Amino acid sequence: MACLLATPAALGNVAAADDLVVPRDFSDIQQAITRARVGDRVIVEPGAYQDNLRMRSGVDVIGVETARVILRARNPANALVTFDTVTGSALLGLTLDGGTLGVQVVGSNGVTIANDVLDGVAGTAVLVDSFSTVVVRNVTFANNAVAIERGTATAPVIGNIFFGNARTIVAADGATDNRANVTFNCYFRNADANPAFGVGFQLGDPLFVEPDAGDFHLRQGSACIDIGGGTDAIDASVADAGAYGGASADADPFPVGKPAANANGSAAIDVTWPANLDYHVTSSVVPGSYRLYYALNDAEPPLDGTDAGGGTQPSPIAVGNVTAFTLANLTPTVAAPGVPQLLSAEPRQNAAVLSWTAVAGATAYRVGYGAGSVDDNRIDVGAVTTLTLGGLVDGTLYRFAVTARAQAQYSIAVTALDNTPSRHESALSALTLAPLGDVVAGARSNELTAIPGPTTPVPNLPDEGCFIATSAFGSARRAEVAILRDFRDRFLLPTRPGRALVAAYYRASPALSRKLDARPAWKPWVRAALAPAVGAALVAVSSNAVEKAALAGLLAALAAVRVRRRRERAREEAR
Repeated sequence: MACLLATPAALGNVAAADDLVVPRDFSDIQQAITRARVGDRVIVEPGAYQDNLRMRSGVDVIGVETARVILRARNPANALVTFDTVTGSALLGLTLDGGTLGVQVVGSNGVTIANDVLDGVAGTAVLVDSFSTVVVRNVTFANNAVAIERGTATAPVIGNIFFGNARTIVAADGATDNRANVTFNCYFRNADANPAFGVGFQLGDPLFVEPDAGDFHLRQGSACIDIGGGTDAIDASVADAGAYGGASADADPFPVGKPAANANGSAAIDVTWPANLDYHVTSSVVPGSYRLYYALNDAEPPLDGTDAGGGTQPSPIAVGNVTAFTLANLTPTVAAPGVPQLLSAEPRQNAAVLSWTAVAGATAYRVGYGAGSVDDNRIDVGAVTTLTLGGLVDGTLYRFAVTARAQAQYSIAVTALDNTPSRHESALSALTLAPLGDVVAGARSNELTAIPGPTTPVPNLPDEGCFIATSAFGSARRAEVAILRDFRDRFLLPTRPGRALVAAYYRASPALSRKLDARPAWKPWVRAALAPAVGAALVAVSSNAVEKAALAGLLAALAAVRVRRRRERAREEAR
């Protein structure tokens, strides 16, 4: 960033200075200012911040990227930024948005306000009293009630853009010459009856790229190009007026808008993006260009894909001065996803509500269900973990299972580069995800069952609280409870004796569960007593004979261990 290389108020201290980075080192800007020592710099990363800053002597506040470091007032009645009896301090590279008062300078010396944007201030954007020495340089003043109010003509106003303000430069005391020390500024659509244009001024449309989006860069043909005096950090030509001109301007282009990406067959993706209209990018004489970044199955920068062009176009690809490009000859591959766990299948009238665990790498899920088999019907449901499945027949037992599915995804972003020898590059655009290639399915989840019907419980009991298993294990979502519920649905409710047993259980269990909740010390004993029933139910609901045999063997081994331990305890007690 050019603005980080040329900090007017602190150039003599840079070697000994510390950089306090917000939000890396401090959560907010004021906290960093308070902790800084003389000669330190507070570097502000892109983001929207809400605060009222009080500057300190010998401490500069520098935004990394003017358009994307946005400061709004926490208390709109106070100044966004205040210099009060401050010496040797700078405010560089920020967008100050709204509020009643922008920057207030009181009894301060050696203050620099440069390469900032002050937009939509209801009162005065920069207010300087008669006792302060301030330089206001390369600032864009847009849509403010008053751009600058000075109490002294010794506060130079150099290379600024005044656009859409009710008043541009006024004298606080009514006597100060509002044209003195006013040079190389650009004016358009201000409402002053008698503007203080000063020396070397220019009248005309600045042709901002997109001010509503915070982009006050200049388009080709702007009246404010090369009229600001001095030299531009961006292209070493005569300085432009406004926030993106002068020796400490932010040189990086504004980020490109989010690209669009669409699969073109099974091995190519067509990518398009909106043009960056900064004249350093669109110049008809020496145009800028774009870079396309991509990665396979990785949505986190750096995007370092390698397979485009059959492996000959690693990311980033220099695509030239275009706004469309095809990533071709790709090799979209993806690993099979893991196995989800179907957590619940809750019956509803003519429907069932399913929920399952998320699987890393899954881009979608397929639900299988049916009265005879989970293979009877299949539905693809996208990247969700809950589903209300309608169109079911009440009173019919349905089986459900879920399969995770994965498809290769390319993460794509674009940057703009200007036409200068330094080829300044913007930050990455927002990422676009583009699926491509075949879908790979993982193994099927466990099966659960449900019988759709009216939501009134059978038997029709009032809400008596948790029943025994839920109370003992602490949650209706515990695996043990789900296993017992699955056993109930699949083996008890389909038969008349089973339904009678369930009804008898529901009659007795509410009172028992209330007693259990009142005596938490009993719960470990009840869990131990239920363990064999859970194990037997797990064997019963297992999906194949191999699983049943393995589980039966495990339960037998556990039972043998418990018997052996009881015998050992009995022998010890007999001694």
